Amino acid sequence: MPFDEDRAARAVAFCRICIENYGRAAGASMTLLPWFEQRVIRPLYGTIRSDGTRQYRKVFVAVPKKNAKTINCGALALYMLRGDGEFSPEVFSAASDIDQASLIFDYAHAFTEYTPALDKSLRVLPSRRRIVYEDKRGVYRVLSSESKTKHGVNPHALFIDELHAHPNAELFYTLTKGSGIARRQPLFFIITTAGFDRTSICYQEWEYARKVARGEIDDPRYLSVIYETPDDADIEDPKVWASVNPALGTVFTEEDIAAECREARKSPRDEAWFRTMRLNQWTMAESRWIDRAAWMASSGELDMEWLRGRPCYGGLDLAATKDFNALALVFPSDDNGPPYRLLCEFWLPEVAAQELERRYNIPMTEWHQAGLVNITPGGIADHGAIYERILALREVYQLQEVAYDPYLAHKIVNDLSAAGMTMVKVSPAIGSMSPPSKEWERLVGLQQLWHGGNPVLAWMNDSCTIYEDINQNIKPIKPERGGAARIDGIWAGILALDRAIRHERVGPSVYEGRGILTL
Repeated sequence: MPFDEDRAARAVAFCRICIENYGRAAGASMTLLPWFEQRVIRPLYGTIRSDGTRQYRKVFVAVPKKNAKTINCGALALYMLRGDGEFSPEVFSAASDIDQASLIFDYAHAFTEYTPALDKSLRVLPSRRRIVYEDKRGVYRVLSSESKTKHGVNPHALFIDELHAHPNAELFYTLTKGSGIARRQPLFFIITTAGFDRTSICYQEWEYARKVARGEIDDPRYLSVIYETPDDADIEDPKVWASVNPALGTVFTEEDIAAECREARKSPRDEAWFRTMRLNQWTMAESRWIDRAAWMASSGELDMEWLRGRPCYGGLDLAATKDFNALALVFPSDDNGPPYRLLCEFWLPEVAAQELERRYNIPMTEWHQAGLVNITPGGIADHGAIYERILALREVYQLQEVAYDPYLAHKIVNDLSAAGMTMVKVSPAIGSMSPPSKEWERLVGLQQLWHGGNPVLAWMNDSCTIYEDINQNIKPIKPERGGAARIDGIWAGILALDRAIRHERVGPSVYEGRGILTL
């Protein structure tokens, strides 16, 4: 295919006139990094077909975090709106949620405000996340999986951000399959880092892009740019860092990444994050959270008489058939012992208990006889028994309030509220669960959350893995669907710990600087 140097240079020049307003570069023209110019912009806009249109219609760019891919796409989104010569261009940026989808828009918005050559020709509607180019009746809009207008779009250009974070393929297929067919040269531009789920649409697209890059698939309309590290690479080798991070030495330093690498060696979860976000390796989403030795080291001794009559905070996780119903009580301490002590009680339908014992050799009968698990008749959870137990515990301890996961909780919450119990709904979303989960991890590591070595809770700790998103938010999850793993007591304990921390009377909140949970 012929190469049009003028078209390539025009796109490069447009990006370079954009004025930044972030950090140390504020007030200066955008630094167009060599990797993005040479591997993305120039081939994309300079390679043309015999009819004069662009050869590439889909671009797949996979590069680790902080390599300036998003800000570059902010400039390209404006170029596709204003500089590509399309009449009535419609440009979109899309992602799994509205905040992520707005990141490209935020850069584009800033460029329009600070770049004299742009500010008169483009009108920004921030509240609607739109930029209007009235001369050519063009518009740039933000879409997400929540958008009601994502169906029926006809994009001249579509930028899909962080494809690995999309929970399913629905948004991707809706926006890319059959859309843009009325355009002369539509562009679908995907940017992402590696992820965790190898069954996802992102991994499928990544595999396709790999094969195009290797020449195994002949797709002349597809531009593939992937920076990734082999699974067996030495993660402590600066040469490995440099090979996969084209912005190293410009956006961040070798010293920065070396510090992150040292942190990564502290836990499997930290290493998985480093491999994924800094080396662009696909890793397991689920890494073991707290190992058995660390958990048991925080057992401590629980003096039941000492706990009697003391203030505590509850966490309630309910189930219907196969999972445990768990109630956790966290007691803040005012003695020379640990800051917190933890009690847990469990309920499980008889049918589920028998299956766990028969299929997986879990000692349900032994635990029931020891008073560690309440096995209730039949196959359905007895929430009435849990209701009665909570009211009884209120007579033994100063049970201040009970936090609950809203799933299946409507009736028991109404009944307990009517009985005078303060009930607090906590969203199971990762943003809500991350701060108390991180505090749970910290306290256990410091042996400051005593749990008495409860064998049921120890088994659940062994079953517990952690999911971490791109922003390093975490929450506990089961390692697989089905199987014997259960984590209900851990989940209930984290809910209870959250409430206990929020009501501490002395010292600053442990969540200062970490964000606020949404209840």
